[in-house]
Amino acid sequence: MRLTVAILLLASPAYAQMPTSHKVGLSAYAVGVTLDLHSTYVVLNQGGHENNPVGRLTQDHPTGTILMGAALDAVAVPLLYKVLGNRHPRLTTVLLVSATSVRLWCAAGNYREMR
Repeated sequence: MRLTVAILLLASPAYAQMPTSHKVGLSAYAVGVTLDLHSTYVVLNQGGHENNPVGRLTQDHPTGTILMGAALDAVAVPLLYKVLGNRHPRLTTVLLVSATSVRLWCAAGNYREMR
């Protein structure tokens, strides 16, 4: 949760200038990412395993896994906005909401594994 708040605060001038449709997609994605990263961290600390092939590279180090995931998000989302954002705002929002669904599905799986 702190990571999401920090990202939104750091990006607040850009966030404030975005159209509402972008804000909805980005906010939803931030929530999905936060839940996914939190659940991944907790599962790895409890001795669970990472199903994501990229995350498996660092699964013995939960903090490293989270940092790598956050770094990938920090590159992918601005790149999405740079490539599609202004020319295809609806497509950008659809892609972010779709990615949010995937992240929430991953988080749900992680939370189930915690039980």
